[in-house]
Amino acid sequence: MKKQSTDHSFVEIHRNPAQCGTELQSWRSKSLYRWWLSQAAHPPLRRDFDIIEHRKIASHLFLIEVHGPERFLIKLVGEGAAHILGRNNSGQWASNSPDNPHGALIDYYLRLCESRIPWHCHGRLTYLGREHIRFESIDCPLAGEDGSITHIIGCIDLL
Repeated sequence: MKKQSTDHSFVEIHRNPAQCGTELQSWRSKSLYRWWLSQAAHPPLRRDFDIIEHRKIASHLFLIEVHGPERFLIKLVGEGAAHILGRNNSGQWASNSPDNPHGALIDYYLRLCESRIPWHCHGRLTYLGREHIRFESIDCPLAGEDGSITHIIGCIDLL
């Protein structure tokens, strides 16, 4: 198995509610955003998302489970997403606990869940001495049967 670099650093990160998709540059991000918009319910239900329908972008997807305030389980990270992130952190928790600080990420997930709409994230990725690599993600809330946000489905890509 190929070892993934942990020398990745995300800088100049901008996170905003997605407007109408025109700000998206990656065809993968656009694909997930169009799917989210095409669903009858907003936000769509988790059960409405079928990975088979998204096989062209599946490697760049990640799935986050919402487990109450400030506690998120990174359920799944596709191979392409893991390459961009520098690691596959599937099964790990993101929380604001003293032993696992992810303050900015948790704040972002909380805003996304409260807004109940997709958010666009973009910035620069630096690794292996290269600082010119840009990335973007689209992060979309998914609801449970009771209407509460239970998951975030996202797609990350290099630009």
